[in-house]
Amino acid sequence: MKENAWIAASVAGLVSLVALTLLVHRGGLIAWCAFLGGFGILLKLALKPSGNELFMATVLGAAGLLLWVASFALVISLWESGEVVELSVDTRDGVRELRLWVLEIEGELVIYHDAEAVVAESLLSAVPVRLVHGARESIRTPVAQRADQLGSAQAGRILAAMSEKYGYRTLAASVYYGLLGLPRDRIAVVAKLLR
Repeated sequence: MKENAWIAASVAGLVSLVALTLLVHRGGLIAWCAFLGGFGILLKLALKPSGNELFMATVLGAAGLLLWVASFALVISLWESGEVVELSVDTRDGVRELRLWVLEIEGELVIYHDAEAVVAESLLSAVPVRLVHGARESIRTPVAQRADQLGSAQAGRILAAMSEKYGYRTLAASVYYGLLGLPRDRIAVVAKLLR
């Protein structure tokens, strides 16, 4: 194998390895494309090398990284353009600071969060949280349940309220989950934040 072929194999292998790590941890279309593309380049090198594999592997790696960063930036800009509250949650691993969208349903503040296990545990256990909503700060008690245990009518009300309030910004969730994936250890929680 020529020196360029070894470098191409190294770059394609690295792209595939990084993509595989992302797939195992969170999934996502970008990771799948990078993994399959890197594997395809390695297969091409093994079966019928043409000399342009280094270029292909470099473009694949750069495009994958650029798409991932651009998608992440798009999601953050969409999320931050809506009404966001800050929530401080005491967990067994320390305090976690969250920035979340908030809904008002029937006069009560409601949040939806794909939470780390320790955050979900605290919310589901009704551990009081500190809420910063605009310039106001208050201590609230979450009355939470796992999103997968919501009834269809209740889930429909939350989704309708989210769409009504945030409109096109809800696209951020589709972009995030579809392109970037979601860490597999997350637990979706819906919580009313009571005074």
